[in-house]
Amino acid sequence: MLPSCLYVCILICCNISHCFRLTEVTPLRSLAAGHRKTSTGAIVEWPAHDRLAQLEDGYDRSGSYAVVHISGIPRWLERGRFYDVDRVQQQVGSYVYLHRVAFFQSDEGWYVHGEPYLENLRVKCKVLRHFRGPKTVTLKFRSKKHYKRKLGFRAELTRLQVETFDVLPHNAKWLDEDPIYMPLSRIEQLRKPSSELAKMKRNTIYRLTETEKGLLEGDPLAHFDPVFNQVLIANRTTQL
Repeated sequence: MLPSCLYVCILICCNISHCFRLTEVTPLRSLAAGHRKTSTGAIVEWPAHDRLAQLEDGYDRSGSYAVVHISGIPRWLERGRFYDVDRVQQQVGSYVYLHRVAFFQSDEGWYVHGEPYLENLRVKCKVLRHFRGPKTVTLKFRSKKHYKRKLGFRAELTRLQVETFDVLPHNAKWLDEDPIYMPLSRIEQLRKPSSELAKMKRNTIYRLTETEKGLLEGDPLAHFDPVFNQVLIANRTTQL
């Protein structure tokens, strides 16, 4: 009769043998996707990788990803997946571009990081829906003061689906097709954004006619409306 500890070890080894197989390494055989070279000179084959590669669920498993700052929070983004972020002022079905990319790794294996952001890379996302998050309850209490308050709120969220990672050459710009890039890149170079944004607002919003204000529907500078940027930012902010 085998000891209990030895019996458990044999059972674990049998279960592991069903998860992967060890094969001999030949000089002509290369390390393909789903294989990993070990220190013992063998290749570990993971059948789960092959099964995941055959799935047609729209997810990208090439290893390409980007780290993007959204609302000041770094988020790990992968192609084909959706993420819930703070409310984005854009219609459902439209596309938004994320330019605050701090790190990017391609499917070929090369990677690059920004200082602080990459100017020649952006993330194209599609707005799936707007919704409100779960209710969050906050309780305020002061001992011996007969003070107790219970507050609840639901965050306004937007679901974004990552479509593509657009990469341009180092000297190329997005100004022709993406008018939002100009004010964002300009703000990054400002030493005092709080004072410069107020000056930008005085030279743009306050000079609009009533017809132009009706087309813009409020203060578009608060959320960088594409129509506002395309019509006015390129002509007026460059004169500051």
